[in-house]
Amino acid sequence: MQTDDLKSLCKSVLEINPKIRFVGGVSEKGRLLESITRDGVILHVTDMEQEMLFMETALRWLMRPEYDEKLGPVEFSLVQRKKVIMMGFLIKDNILCISTDLGIDISEITLMIRDCIKKQI
Repeated sequence: MQTDDLKSLCKSVLEINPKIRFVGGVSEKGRLLESITRDGVILHVTDMEQEMLFMETALRWLMRPEYDEKLGPVEFSLVQRKKVIMMGFLIKDNILCISTDLGIDISEITLMIRDCIKKQI
């Protein structure tokens, strides 16, 4: 995915819901390619911790195809923590990483994000 397309997608996803805090495109090696953070949001992790988090996310995505034959491919991943909800969506060779505040309708937001991705790729 081209950098401009990824930047546009990040912006479009951020606009879906005011509870979305952060949207970033991450390479299959865990490198942050493009990102946008909602104005006024203070991230809970340092830049170094964020880098490690993205590497871990990429590693988990690389391991998932092992079960595709029996379970089908992963459509998205979701982790709920005490402070945020984190989601990941595979887009070609990249991962769209999203964090939201708690209290968001997970079913609704994942459908809206998937629709946004389909429209832009």
